[in-house]
Amino acid sequence: MKVTSIPKISGYRIFKDFCWKTPLEDFRRYNLIFGPNASGKTTLSSLFQFIQDKKPLPAAEGEVSFAFDGTTAKAAELDQHPVPEVRVFNRDTVKRSVFEDATGELPPVYYLGEDSAEKKAQVAGLKEEARKCAERMTDCRLAIDTAKSGLESFCIESARSVKNLLTASGGAYNNYDKADLKNTADRLLKSPQRPKALDKKRRETLILLKSSTQKPSVPSIALLLPKYGSLRDKVGALLQETVASHLIDALVNEPELASWVNEGLKFHQSADRCKFCDQPLPADRVKRLEEHFNDRFRAFQADLEATWREIEDAKELLDKASPSAAEIYDDMATEYADSQAAFNAALEEARSALRALQQAIQLKKNKPFARMEMESTIWGCREHDLPDSAASELLKGTPESLSERFGGAAIAACNAILAKHNLRSANHAKEVSAARKELEEDEVLLRLASYSSKRERVHELEMAQAKLRQEATNVHQQIGQLEGAIQSHRGPAKELTKELAAYLGNSELTFEPKETGYSIKRCGQQAMNLSEGERTAIAFLYFLKSLGDTKFNLAEGVVVIDDPVSSLDANSLYCAFGYLHTLRDASSSR
Repeated sequence: MKVTSIPKISGYRIFKDFCWKTPLEDFRRYNLIFGPNASGKTTLSSLFQFIQDKKPLPAAEGEVSFAFDGTTAKAAELDQHPVPEVRVFNRDTVKRSVFEDATGELPPVYYLGEDSAEKKAQVAGLKEEARKCAERMTDCRLAIDTAKSGLESFCIESARSVKNLLTASGGAYNNYDKADLKNTADRLLKSPQRPKALDKKRRETLILLKSSTQKPSVPSIALLLPKYGSLRDKVGALLQETVASHLIDALVNEPELASWVNEGLKFHQSADRCKFCDQPLPADRVKRLEEHFNDRFRAFQADLEATWREIEDAKELLDKASPSAAEIYDDMATEYADSQAAFNAALEEARSALRALQQAIQLKKNKPFARMEMESTIWGCREHDLPDSAASELLKGTPESLSERFGGAAIAACNAILAKHNLRSANHAKEVSAARKELEEDEVLLRLASYSSKRERVHELEMAQAKLRQEATNVHQQIGQLEGAIQSHRGPAKELTKELAAYLGNSELTFEPKETGYSIKRCGQQAMNLSEGERTAIAFLYFLKSLGDTKFNLAEGVVVIDDPVSSLDANSLYCAFGYLHTLRDASSSR
């Protein structure tokens, strides 16, 4: 495939509106384009560079079309059409072909040829990237050291706080250190059900417990409560009972007088005179009094007295002391003291209830001949100081509720705390250990967010360091690959020296292998600065050599050369022409 013409160049650099018109002929095998400076020769060669690179012309740079064997293709679509093989030599080629790698005042190393020069430029860029990467790795390493130091200091200080809180004679936390704190913190972070922070009351309880010494067990309150329901029912039945007799109205209506007379009757059974006034007794007076106070009356009074004594015995059952709060573990003492106060209050209320029943009996003694109601009797006599709610319970409660109200519930509450005390006493070592463990976790929980943040920061920095290390490895691998490719494309130095001498007409410049490039000497001394003509000559030599590689078919390809002898003197121009002529003849013979 050949380039036959350039039908249109519009808005590209100095070309405003060029059209390929008759009588301008199509390109032939050899074409010479000449003109004054700024006439567009180099600009034209740059268009062929787009074909060489198979790169479309950006729309912003103008509109250009090419004719390939009579087929027209827009330069903006070169990546979409088959194009001929092209090699271009111009000023840009010189810049791309001679790469001077110079650092400081050391003699430069040169890399020749577009491919090698481009790769060496990439190597230089990669080495700069490697240097920056090394700097970032240094900064990252310092940041990691700082972050780790901060984490370690935090763990040491936190572990010291835990140790100060939980240290005890022979305790497991006496040697608590940062490793222990990290283990607990890591376990809590991994736990799917992380415990909550302790509230103030729970924390105070555990602090008291962890410092406590073992106390002996305390017997529970064993109190046999009176049968309140049975006593109430018995008193109620006695209040309902009446005594039938030959009644003396004056004694019936005056219970106190009747009691006084009944008490004195035994002193007048065989007497004929009154023991009080020393007056003669009426003949039938003692008989009538005996009929009033008959055997049934005396038996009923005895029943009342027996019931009163039974209730008095029941009151004595309630005189039971409870264990002192001083015997209980400190963290339970307050709760136990409250329950103990409730226990004492319940027993005092029970005594008041029993006194109320006794007072009801006392009233019945004075009114043995009248039927009395339990409710009105209890409510009518308020000397027992029984609260209204307790009075209602006494009158209407079941035996179970009476037992619960008057001591049962309070005893159960006290005994529940005593049972906890005794359980702890039996398992004191385990409970103290568990309390300290719970306090340790709480101390770590208070610091867990900070620990997690600091640990995560270290992890992030280490991940960044690993990434930077991998980046550095990749960069050095790329540098190695590129330098290997440069080395494989490096031609023999002697051949380069010979050809450059033939081209320039002198042997001042010589090539010596150096690293992956060449050290160029002028008359045996390091050539610190190459002239523009020398650079052009070296670049052109490498360009000509590239025409013979396997990637380019010289017989079928297109070669574009723009001003290969710029800045050469008359003698060098003659030699360069001779070299090109010889090279052309050799190529034609092949």
